Amino acid sequence: MKALWKYLLVLLTALLLLRVFTVFPTRLKKMEEWWQRKHTAWPRGIWLASFLGAMFALACVVPAEQVPTDNVVARSAGLAEALTPLRKQDLRVEDRAAWRKVLGWTDDCEQAFEISYAGKGVGIEFHALRDGMTLVAVLCAAGAYQPSFMYYLLDESSPNAVASLLNFPTYESPDGRFLIHARHVELWGEPSLLHNERELTVLSLARQTGDCGTWARYGFTRREVELREFWARLPCPAEIEPPADPKPGEPPEGWRRVDDD
Repeated sequence: MKALWKYLLVLLTALLLLRVFTVFPTRLKKMEEWWQRKHTAWPRGIWLASFLGAMFALACVVPAEQVPTDNVVARSAGLAEALTPLRKQDLRVEDRAAWRKVLGWTDDCEQAFEISYAGKGVGIEFHALRDGMTLVAVLCAAGAYQPSFMYYLLDESSPNAVASLLNFPTYESPDGRFLIHARHVELWGEPSLLHNERELTVLSLARQTGDCGTWARYGFTRREVELREFWARLPCPAEIEPPADPKPGEPPEGWRRVDDD
């Protein structure tokens, strides 16, 4: 919808400027005379065609929709009633569709699951955290060497249940060398839940050999996720080395910690 408004704004601007050229022909005539002195003559139709072409180019470079920077997108209206008939154990194929109606993960996620997943189960896991809080992991792509997930926090501690889609703070490396801040609602990597600390770690490999990449530790509040640690080994070594095999709750040995300073 926002993109549509941007295109309408560009169109209205084009019409306004076209009207200016129509109302003030003297100005346009002077511009043509100046151009004739500098270059060859351009008919008025070419002026208008050039103007409209510029407006079209501007429309093409309107920025795409950005990922929201908030920690979560929450849904609460009518959620408690919707959750009542849903199962969290012994799930069947039809249960995935039922949970999707409630949580609403994206078409891209669902299509990736249908194309890539060949195992048993329905690709949804539930992890109890505390005080009526549940972490829901929804498998999207099975991946060649690591999966991707979308995560939700279910807060059923009160009659007004809340489901929050987690928007994870993280780092990414577009060039494979330097890290930049980012946020993602779909995380690639091998997850591991630390039940005692109620934390989630994600090992994201930069290549199939598994000897480089990033490792993150996340904690959860009532409706938010926070990045508590981030470690990386980038760029990848020139020679292939043994794959990372971290102990539960610990980053891979030899990887460096990433801080904001």
